[in-house]
Amino acid sequence: MTILDDAQFRAIFTDVTMYFFDPQHRFAVPDTRWFLNRPGMPAQIAGRLQQGPAEWLSGAVVSALGAPDDATPPTVSVNRDSQVATVGLDPSAVGVRASLSCF
Repeated sequence: MTILDDAQFRAIFTDVTMYFFDPQHRFAVPDTRWFLNRPGMPAQIAGRLQQGPAEWLSGAVVSALGAPDDATPPTVSVNRDSQVATVGLDPSAVGVRASLSCF
């Protein structure tokens, strides 16, 4: 077993808040995850978005990226220099809602 104090933990991991929609696509619901601080983290985050919400939220929210088992999942590319992930959505998924309420 390894025990880390708060400063050590925060030096190794970064918290990322991902958002999923309520079923009516009116509200963005936060889902915070922790990722290791290392190269490739944007791709890891995009992959987690594709997998959908945490199990405890799965019955209450939906992903703008579609269900993990969709026939045409979104494409994800990561610029290795800038560490920016780009997610290509199906045109029918773009513009689900122009304005959202976050809580």
